[in-house]
Amino acid sequence: MTPEKQQIAIAEACGWKWEARIKGSIKVWNKPPLMVFYDRELPDYLTDLNAMHEAEKVLNQKQKEDYFFIIFNFYGNWPKAIQATAAQRARAFLRVIEKWESE
Repeated sequence: MTPEKQQIAIAEACGWKWEARIKGSIKVWNKPPLMVFYDRELPDYLTDLNAMHEAEKVLNQKQKEDYFFIIFNFYGNWPKAIQATAAQRARAFLRVIEKWESE
């Protein structure tokens, strides 16, 4: 799954909606209430732990349990699991919400 597809899938799960593309380069995403980004990127879920922390808030309790189970199993012991990178967390997040696409 490309980084761009990962970003978009997580953003959509967090409530961002694609509104328009004007002149081929301006990106317009909307997240209520009326938060619109023009020509700016979405939160960088693949490199920003704070963005992933915000994404984790949309998971229900069962999904959170599955998410941490995936992180723990992918990355081994507890110290490594809690040090999972934003990209590793993004991958686990996408697996839990069933949006991960194998290439």
